[in-house]
Amino acid sequence: MIDKNCRHYPCHKDIEDCRWCFCPIYPCFNGTTKGKLIRRSDNKSLVWSCINCTWPHRKENSERLKGYGLNSISGLYNKKIELLNMRVRDSGNPERAIEVLKKIKGIDNFLLLNAEQKNKILELERKEERRTGRINLGVREAIYRKNTVCCSHDDSFREPPMAVVIGVNKREIVGEQNNDGFRFYGQNKEMEGYVLPGLPFPELDKAGKNVVSSSPCYESDAYLREMIKIGDDEATLLLGFD
Repeated sequence: MIDKNCRHYPCHKDIEDCRWCFCPIYPCFNGTTKGKLIRRSDNKSLVWSCINCTWPHRKENSERLKGYGLNSISGLYNKKIELLNMRVRDSGNPERAIEVLKKIKGIDNFLLLNAEQKNKILELERKEERRTGRINLGVREAIYRKNTVCCSHDDSFREPPMAVVIGVNKREIVGEQNNDGFRFYGQNKEMEGYVLPGLPFPELDKAGKNVVSSSPCYESDAYLREMIKIGDDEATLLLGFD
């Protein structure tokens, strides 16, 4: 059941209004912003289903979901990776990926993270989530990939290909933020929290699979800065791929 101390927005401590705790692939941010709770095939529990989403109805997925209580973001994304089989046998080549990155304007200082460094970043991100309530899903996705590369970038690096922050209010994604500022989609201008999604990084599509990029929180950024030795005019970026 729902953790009464759940801090994973948007959780309203009400089974009829909780998405994080039930859907193993929410938020997929595929353009769907609303949905409903449906009965699973065992008829004993509910699962969130976005409108027009058939994922929970598929027999193989419903069977895999049985008995699995998803009451944390980390549990949700671990299960998401397992269920969607995002880890591939022929994983990407990190050395090749770094060679590609070296040719991109504004990117420098590369480091392939080990398991200890990845765990440290997750620890810092969880601390930031507890403090601010802002969920950085992009960092989690990058860390959960088989290969995670940290690099630095400056102002000459290209702009993000999509919104870097998504504003949410109850059951609706209400707006997004990019370099031009925050933009609301419609008349609903109330927000209860923010989500930082993983961003595509098309330059690495030939060097690996399931490529995702994200900027870490302040403390993770400070931790990574110390390792790759960069100045105040640069920022860190995480790139994950299988």
